[in-house]
Amino acid sequence: MSEVERRFSFGLGRRAVEQLRELRRRDPDAHADVMVLLQETYADPSRCERLIDEHYTDGLIEIVKPLVRLQEVGANAYIVKTVNIGSWRIITGGSQVTHEVLVLAVAHRSEVYTEERLKEVLDDYEEGGIPKLGDARSR
Repeated sequence: MSEVERRFSFGLGRRAVEQLRELRRRDPDAHADVMVLLQETYADPSRCERLIDEHYTDGLIEIVKPLVRLQEVGANAYIVKTVNIGSWRIITGGSQVTHEVLVLAVAHRSEVYTEERLKEVLDDYEEGGIPKLGDARSR
């Protein structure tokens, strides 16, 4: 595949920016590790796809898992568990077809599945304009 076909856009949702600030306050070490992952991803757009690649793993990413409760309502969302950040999770959404990835949230594992957090993530997914699963743009 050519480089043009593999290039993904990468961004942070509005709430993710706020949550990164909160993470810096609550857990500076985890914040530093998350920022390394995000900066490396931003610097190499071909890495973006990994954040929405189910079951992906490498030296930094322990596992990428589908966020089933949001996928059930059409959002192509994932939980990224990294090697170094312990109890914190990165929630991503994206499309293989439109080649876009958006970090939707950075949350403690105890907060990931709350109704409030899931609603916020879904709102940011829709605000980001990512096509829903089954949408003609997602195929």
